[in-house]
Amino acid sequence: MKKVIFILIFGVIVLFIFSCDNLGTAPKINSVVILDAPGNITDTASIGDTLYIYISAEDEDMDIELINTKSYLDDVLMYDTDYITPSVDVVRPLYYIIVKIIGPVGSWRVDVTIFDFKGNESNTFSIYFTVV
Repeated sequence: MKKVIFILIFGVIVLFIFSCDNLGTAPKINSVVILDAPGNITDTASIGDTLYIYISAEDEDMDIELINTKSYLDDVLMYDTDYITPSVDVVRPLYYIIVKIIGPVGSWRVDVTIFDFKGNESNTFSIYFTVV
């Protein structure tokens, strides 16, 4: 009976260790910058402008799957958008999102979070800009 209990406990421990190991590592956002169409870092845009949000990330598992952006105008959630990422075989990928400014004018905050294939969530990186 003791042998059976020992085997069951050992089996549960082994399953726990392997299931934790299968979660992999969480991705990490290193930086986020906003560039205007000529390629200059900016924090101001006008209606009709095109902006590029560049996201520098890293993931040891190389399995980043999704970028989520939440855009707030004066702290009111305006847009919640998911972007499916292409498969990459690098630890530190660079992604960019093209944004066409349609307004309204005001102070904007964009929160960027990335998720990997196993559901691990990165840190959230916030960046601010003003539409004039």
